[in-house]
Amino acid sequence: MKKGAIVIFVATLLTVSVTSEANAKSKTIIKPQSITNMATTVKGHATKGSKIRVTRYSTLYASGKATKKGTFNFKLRHSLRAGTHIKFTVTKKGYKTAKLSLLVKKISQSHPTKSKKVTLSTQTTTIPSTNGTSTTTSPNSNQNVLKSLLLVDQETLSSSASQLATAEAQDKYWRPAGDMLDGNTFSQAQAFLDKMKTRLITLKNQDQSNPDTAKEMQQLTTDISNYESHLNTTAIILKQFNGDEPAFHTAYQANADKIYSLSNTIDSLKAQITTLQQQIANN
Repeated sequence: MKKGAIVIFVATLLTVSVTSEANAKSKTIIKPQSITNMATTVKGHATKGSKIRVTRYSTLYASGKATKKGTFNFKLRHSLRAGTHIKFTVTKKGYKTAKLSLLVKKISQSHPTKSKKVTLSTQTTTIPSTNGTSTTTSPNSNQNVLKSLLLVDQETLSSSASQLATAEAQDKYWRPAGDMLDGNTFSQAQAFLDKMKTRLITLKNQDQSNPDTAKEMQQLTTDISNYESHLNTTAIILKQFNGDEPAFHTAYQANADKIYSLSNTIDSLKAQITTLQQQIANN
């Protein structure tokens, strides 16, 4: 083999080696464990020494660094709502940023019912408490007390269910803007739309007989239409906040927290109502 050929051959090997190493380094990993609405921490595996942020829209839920073994375990700063998604963002110098969206699963919590003892002349009955106060009754009035407590819980349940429906309707209306602004500003979203439109113009100037070009144009046209529709909806919603994106994020998160709280209250009330109905039937 000639000397020049050997030099080229070695140089090629070095290039392949360096390229392979660069490609390997460019890949970060994020493998979080499944998470529920009752979780207080987030755990999983990620690239060793990488920085991890757990967010939902503009709210930071947890952050920290993966260990030398590639594990992480962070305490959550806020409660999670079932059915929503949290986003993991992993960064490390020399590596490509990795992002992952994870669904928050629902687990029903057993809410311990506060109770009070009602002392009767012939027996002591334990009655779920709705206001934390004590009530002493006679055997003849026991049924009335139970029914009164049941009525209060049922009225509270009805009111809570109505508030939950309103909050969920608000969440549904705000969700397109929330998704659009998840990790982006409105101006960044507009810039991305412009970029897609520019790409479409470029494709129109290319050979239309190319099936790949035609396929990309068709998909891009659909994507632009959907994205533009969501962007217009986001603009309308932000107008209600005078264009203040942080104010929107705060209101959106507060509404999500309200849904979470009301859902727990309703579960607790349903459990108390069931207990009261059983006690009424037994007295």
